[in-house]
Amino acid sequence: MFRRVLAFVIGIMVCINLLWVPPALGASDNSIMRVKLLSLETPSSIDIVVDGTYGVPKIDKNNILNKGTYTVRVQSGQLVLDDKTGSKTQSTALGSSFTFKRYQDSGTNRLKIGNKYYLGDMEVRISNGTIELINHVHIETYLYGVVPYEMSDSWPLEALKAQAVAARTYAIRNKKTTGYYDIVDTTLDQVYNGYNSTNKNSIKAVNETFGKVLKYGSKYADTFFSASDGGKIEAAENLWGGKVPYSVVKDDPYDINNPNNSHRSWTKAYVKKSEDAQLLKRLGYKDKLKEEGLSESDVENIEINNLEFKYNDSGRASEGTIVLSMNKKQDPDNKINISITLSKSNIRTVFDLKSLLFDVVDKTDAFVFEGKGYGHGIGMSQYGAYQMAREGFTYDQILAFYYEGTSLSDLNIEPDKGGDPKPSNPSTNPEPEPEPKPDPKPDPGKEQQFGRVNVSTSLNVRSGPGTNYKRIASLKKGDRVEILDRSGAWYKIKTGSIQGYVHGDYIVLETKEQPTPPSSGNDQKPGTTDPAPPPSDDRRYGIVTASALNVRSGPSTKNHKVGMVVKGTRLTILATQGVWYKISYNGKTAYVHSDYVKLESTSTPSTGSGNVGTVIGKATVTASSLNVRSGAGTNYKRIGSLPRNRQVELLAKQGAWYKIKYGSGVGYVHGDYLKIISSGNTGNNNSSNNSGSQNSGTEQRTGTVNASALNVRSGPGTNYSRKGTLSRGTKVTITGESGSWYKIKYGSGTGYVHKNYITITSGSNSRATEQRTGTVNASALNVRSGPGTNYSRVGLLSRGAKVTITGESGSWYKIKSGSLTGYVSKQYIK
Repeated sequence: MFRRVLAFVIGIMVCINLLWVPPALGASDNSIMRVKLLSLETPSSIDIVVDGTYGVPKIDKNNILNKGTYTVRVQSGQLVLDDKTGSKTQSTALGSSFTFKRYQDSGTNRLKIGNKYYLGDMEVRISNGTIELINHVHIETYLYGVVPYEMSDSWPLEALKAQAVAARTYAIRNKKTTGYYDIVDTTLDQVYNGYNSTNKNSIKAVNETFGKVLKYGSKYADTFFSASDGGKIEAAENLWGGKVPYSVVKDDPYDINNPNNSHRSWTKAYVKKSEDAQLLKRLGYKDKLKEEGLSESDVENIEINNLEFKYNDSGRASEGTIVLSMNKKQDPDNKINISITLSKSNIRTVFDLKSLLFDVVDKTDAFVFEGKGYGHGIGMSQYGAYQMAREGFTYDQILAFYYEGTSLSDLNIEPDKGGDPKPSNPSTNPEPEPEPKPDPKPDPGKEQQFGRVNVSTSLNVRSGPGTNYKRIASLKKGDRVEILDRSGAWYKIKTGSIQGYVHGDYIVLETKEQPTPPSSGNDQKPGTTDPAPPPSDDRRYGIVTASALNVRSGPSTKNHKVGMVVKGTRLTILATQGVWYKISYNGKTAYVHSDYVKLESTSTPSTGSGNVGTVIGKATVTASSLNVRSGAGTNYKRIGSLPRNRQVELLAKQGAWYKIKYGSGVGYVHGDYLKIISSGNTGNNNSSNNSGSQNSGTEQRTGTVNASALNVRSGPGTNYSRKGTLSRGTKVTITGESGSWYKIKYGSGTGYVHKNYITITSGSNSRATEQRTGTVNASALNVRSGPGTNYSRVGLLSRGAKVTITGESGSWYKIKSGSLTGYVSKQYIK
């Protein structure tokens, strides 16, 4: 009887199997990834720019969309597509989902969302009243948007190739046979930022490893990776349980020997008597008090009494205990001890640590974590892969070291075809007939404005304000045009019989002399030739000093990584939150650690007297063409340009920008592209930074190199050729400066080096002889033997400690406090 039942069940299952149809979309095609753009969060409206050959089959299977901007929005529980490419907006209701379908085209063929570009198809869905986007993209094209954001595009090719294989394996392992997406575009899976053709090294790395994945036996490997393992690879079993044969504990000499690895060693201190509110909150201190029948208001004088950890075979913490001591208020002799147990799953979060690979040193006044690495340390170390590639190892050797026992295999996929063939009879969205409009009458109260074309070749005139509009004419350099109107970055112009739109970057506006104001009376308003930046604009700017700096969604290492910025990147800083800066990143807000950002000066320049200000110096332009703007920042309007070697008169300095005389008025130019030839006081108004006149180039000073290897360049910028390098401690003679660069004697000639990596040792601008005082504003501040986190820690200062500032080097102060001397980060001194 049992055999008959079993046979019947098997028969039913076979029939079902024969009738079953595999799911559609990416589930049955290994070449297509379905990536949910989780980073967009939950918009109810979103703009999508079509820049290529796309259609919406749900409207018409032969439909080809016009190039331009489309808005997707939610209305009455369904998706509505607003076509804004014509003279009138056309709206189409499209239900709960539709797709922007990509068709083959030899030209530019992409979608733009925010400031990112995407290839492939874009599915639009409605979910809980908000919009979701799912990018259906070829796996190789998907990797173009992953590799340069999990590593830096500037890293060695073989390291990028190893990352490409690891990322490809992760993606294919996480493909799903159910649901409507496979993975998301954040660190919950892998960071994916669409397609950027400038990431040439990463694209090359993906192309040269086409279809390569790692397998262990017949299964795809778990290709875990982290930034740095601190010289010791962790086993997956230690952290997550479950034995993984190719994930074992072993030494990693490459990670620890990479000189670019800023995570090779780190420290984190907790002062015993600091009563760190955030630490207590992460410990769940309130709940522990409740267990003792107490509340926060019942106790005082909280201290860290003891801190102990147990370690696994990789040297990483597996569990721990912290003991807090306190006394009841009004009863100092009534001591209370509370013990809190810690686990490997919360130790990093509680103490805000880079990794679990650390020792704790019990100092007199603080417990200091001395650690190595950044991340879980399982699988491939990205900095280790970097070093192996630099030492000549190939990508397969790198993978064999980090995933021992795995083997390379090839996916059975075809290259990306760029989309489906175009419809045989394509149709475009009909353009509604424009309503006749009367010719505009002249505005008697509006003054005519003119400008001149400033291009090296020719300037296109278009029928509308955008490159998607038809080209109707062209203008040559010097042509004079009348400005009729402005639309975004475009001017509506008229010249002769030509009327249309040109891009504002290539027009230099003509300025007119302002009428001389009457000499009598005290109620005259100042002239409008000098539009100063609004005083309410409190944004600051900073330069990344680390070789690669993670950008995170929140002010903590426990927040997920949303990107990476490389050394020298200029950031817009919106606010400070603890030791983190809130910044503007890809059109959104994000956070970076302040240790690795050097703030630019933000004090207000002195405007002097008169209409344009007092001349404080002169300079020459070092760039081939230097933009002049209406304010001190690239967000201000461009009002003209200056050629190389043009001499300018300096009126004031504002951060990295100079206010200059320009025509009959003023303008602003970036200091990096000026060579100062004579100057008075260009310093800022901050009393702690006005130590006298700026070096003019005739007074020689000396300095010492504080970087391990400092490039010497032929001009004041990284775009100039490298003439050589200087090692740490080398003495240099400074003969001048240009923006953030020093001009120095080099060999029988001269060269340029960045100011951040020179410590001034003599000369009138040296801070060594000018002593100031400051106060520590951090709960615990490391004092180091040199100006950088790579130097050893020589002491610790608590909040409120007074220091004497004896010098400075880049973003570090040289200080003295009692018998303690060393260097501290400027941002923790007020």
